[in-house]
Amino acid sequence: MSPYDAEPAHQLHVLVSRLDRNADQRLRESTDLTYQKFLALLTVRRLGETGPVTQRALADAVGLTEAGASRLVGSLRDAGWTDVRQEPGTGNRRSLVLTGPGSDQVDLALQLLEGSFARLLKAADVEPDELAGPVGRLLAAMDGGPR
Repeated sequence: MSPYDAEPAHQLHVLVSRLDRNADQRLRESTDLTYQKFLALLTVRRLGETGPVTQRALADAVGLTEAGASRLVGSLRDAGWTDVRQEPGTGNRRSLVLTGPGSDQVDLALQLLEGSFARLLKAADVEPDELAGPVGRLLAAMDGGPR
């Protein structure tokens, strides 16, 4: 019996864990990013497409405490990849925005990771559309969306 003949939930956990570790290793070798920083920058970009991004929204989206998000945002700001801006008319509310260099880091990391993932899918003889449908539905179900 192969260790990969486990229950589907276990298989998925192992796959995601290994993908995360591999992504972190690739990013550290080729960029100035860790996988956590990349996910934070990508999340700021994606959430920013629909409005201001608060530190709280970032923490919720990437699964960090507010203290952890505060440290992460500080390191992103110190690297010059994000700015923290005061939102007019919102009291002390601040929003996160990507800087040009931050956006460049996201683009570079996406190119690196998407290429690596495409090679993995090809090696496993899996079409991207075969994976996208079920994964999207699982994520939507976890978010309380259509099932």
